[in-house]
Amino acid sequence: MIDAFFRLRKTLADPLAFALSKRELHALMATDELDAVVDATEAYQGRGFYARIHAIQHRSEILGLAERVRALDAKRIVEIGSYKGGTLFIFCRAAMGLEHAVSIDLPGGDFGGGYDSRRERLFREFLHRRPGAKLTCLRADSHAPETLDALRRSLGDDPIDFLYIDGDHRLEGVRSDFEQYAPLVRSGGLVAFHDIITREPGHDVHRFWLEIKDRYEHEELIADPDGNKGIGILRM
Repeated sequence: MIDAFFRLRKTLADPLAFALSKRELHALMATDELDAVVDATEAYQGRGFYARIHAIQHRSEILGLAERVRALDAKRIVEIGSYKGGTLFIFCRAAMGLEHAVSIDLPGGDFGGGYDSRRERLFREFLHRRPGAKLTCLRADSHAPETLDALRRSLGDDPIDFLYIDGDHRLEGVRSDFEQYAPLVRSGGLVAFHDIITREPGHDVHRFWLEIKDRYEHEELIADPDGNKGIGILRM
């Protein structure tokens, strides 16, 4: 009953919360300098359903990946596993010529997945000063064939330039995401994985990374070799 009351109060205050959050976010987007873009994910507070866009990444790793997305001049970006939207924000700001960004995220997923549908309003503000760019949010299971079909319909005949895989961290999960979505990435495009050195129960990305990386030109961004996280990049 108490939770329902506070949720109702938050909903009634939603228009003001969004207006204040949008203003704060736009102020943090005054520059597309990549250091400032990454810092904005920590600085932003927001209100109500639009609070926080924290990216659970080592700063140097995600900054390095953002630099590579910018150098790639990515037009079409697909992210599997968006959580609060921090990395989606970074990629949208890194891609100066962005045309289409897609977030695939499973509501109630085991690895931080599931953003409230109302947050899509905030995510669309990530395209501020990206004329003509669009955002597609697929709140669905990335492993389901119908999700892949929905992505194909959304992209049309356009290939993906950059694919970020940060969803299901189980071995069969990350393998499924790669095998389903990597074929949509253009030649010369990038596929990146998060948590390539994390060794915790249920986190098997490191195992898949060791299995796949030598088949491609690859690069590793690792801030702390004795710690966790780490980003692996494949050039297709």
